[in-house]
Amino acid sequence: MVVSRGAGEAIMMNAQGYVADEVFLTGTAAEVIAVREVDGRAIGEGHAGPMTLKLLEEFRSIVDQDGVKVWE
Repeated sequence: MVVSRGAGEAIMMNAQGYVADEVFLTGTAAEVIAVREVDGRAIGEGHAGPMTLKLLEEFRSIVDQDGVKVWE
């Protein structure tokens, strides 16, 4: 899956968040979650953007296909 050029993991300074189009976090329980604001300043439109939503959709698709079911 190619979703973006230049995407990667990085340590982010607050000022970078202020001007970012989108920021998201990932984790076992969080899956893919949008960061809506940094220091009270909205990131992008202040909600999950198209890239974050696409990543979440792809993540859930892979989990549905390949994930281990823990309950049914």
